[in-house]
Amino acid sequence: MLTIHTDTKIHKMSKDNAPVATAKSGDTIRFETLDCFGCQLSSEEQHLGGLDWNNINPATGPLFVEGAEPGDVLKVEILSIELDDHGVMVDGPGEGVTGAAVTEESTKILPVKDGMVTFNEKLSFPICPMIGVIGTAPAGEAVDTGTPGAHGGNMDCTRIGAGATLYLP
Repeated sequence: MLTIHTDTKIHKMSKDNAPVATAKSGDTIRFETLDCFGCQLSSEEQHLGGLDWNNINPATGPLFVEGAEPGDVLKVEILSIELDDHGVMVDGPGEGVTGAAVTEESTKILPVKDGMVTFNEKLSFPICPMIGVIGTAPAGEAVDTGTPGAHGGNMDCTRIGAGATLYLP
């Protein structure tokens, strides 16, 4: 099985991106991915304000599919999603649904084990792994990977997980 590693990340979906690998229709490909912060946060002492925002929402690839042409539709089957042993949660004033109640930035590294993420000794939640960024190169101008559109992009949709089939132009 072909594996595409995270050292080939992109931040724009573009027809000008050179493919890092080639596959045939029906091939199974393993993509290694980074989190939405590009794995920039590795400790609870790091915060949103210290992020390089040019490295947000990276996508691994791109992959060239032999025989695919403009106007075709690609069928992508998500067979499985394997997670790291931890996740990252951030918060800050004005950010997200709790931002109005938050006075300072915070980062929390959360352990992931046996299908659960642990917030603290009393609170844990089941996980629902999903693909955040996936897509094809748009025919026109390049699009930031953080921007959703007809080409895919940053969809953050919990339905795009293991067992899902996604159709992309």
